[in-house]
Parts: sequence; structure tokens; C-alpha cells
Amino acid sequence: TSISINTFNTAKVSEELIEKAFDELNRKCFGSELRKPNFFKVSHSIKRAGSVDFNYKKQMTLNISDMFAFDEETFTAVVAHEMIHVLQSQSHAPGSTHGRWFKKTMSDLNRKYHLNIRLSAMGIPLSPKGINKRKKERASTPAFMRCLDDVCSFFLRITFCVRETTARLLY
Repeated sequence: TSISINTFNTAKVSEELIEKAFDELNRKCFGSELRKPNFFKVSHSIKRAGSVDFNYKKQMTLNISDMFAFDEETFTAVVAHEMIHVLQSQSHAPGSTHGRWFKKTMSDLNRKYHLNIRLSAMGIPLSPKGINKRKKERASTPAFMRCLDDVCSFFLRITFCVRETTARLLY
């Protein structure tokens, strides 16, 4: 069964769209078992497509960035990725944030619901707004730091490809 979020608009990530995606995925993929976040926020990150934050009051915020060029499938996958973190927290799952339990759950959801959940935002293109933000950030960064950033990005891409391939082979 594949998941579709009606009225998806690639031009505008909104708190309402994030909440609607959460509700639909919770019902279809998680049997309505996940605790609903207290807040749904649009972030402006060019490094993270999504995140889940917990504060000292045990309030949960699900954040999705508006700096990426999402299509419906990718947006759904990013929300589902964050929902795995919600499940991980709720069920006190063992291991690291993107460890064995996370990868198995991700693989199971991908297989059962034909989602394309990834381990990271690498490979998701930035929107024009995100590209402009990255250019401004890079322009204000000293040259030696930009070079170091490029070298680190190269090694991160290699690590990411190895992790994605390993996750697909193991699970």
C-alpha cells in the first residue's frame, strides 16, 4: 500500500501540512499508536530536512524545513523518518539514534508501505530559497573553513553511501 497525502503543495511547507502528514501516517502506518507532538513547526535549516525536539516539560515538536525542494514522496518520507524517532522515544527502543532498531523499523516501513525513508537529508535537493541561504552562509565563511567543509562533505557523502547500501543489504 502506498501512502499519499492529499492536497500536498510542494511550494509551501506549513505547520498544517506537517500535522496532516503526521495524522495520516500515524493512522496508516503506525496504527494511531504514536503520541501526537505538541507542536508542528516549519524550520529554516539547510542541513536537516526534519527533526523532533523534546523539551524539559516533555513537550514534543516535529520540525520540517522549508529549505528543501520536496516532492510528495520525499516530504512523506521525511515526516515518516521523524515519526520513527517519536516511536523510538515512546517505546524506549535500544541503541543509537540511527542504529540497528531504527534501520530495521525504517526498512520494514519502506517495504510494507513503499516509502523511501532515508537515514539523512543527503540527496534531497535544496529549494531556491535554500540555495540562496547556503550561498549567503558560505559567503560569510572564511576560505579555509569552506575548503575544510568541502572535504568533510566529501567524506560524509562516501560514509552516507556506504551506510545506505549496508542498511539495504542487512534489513
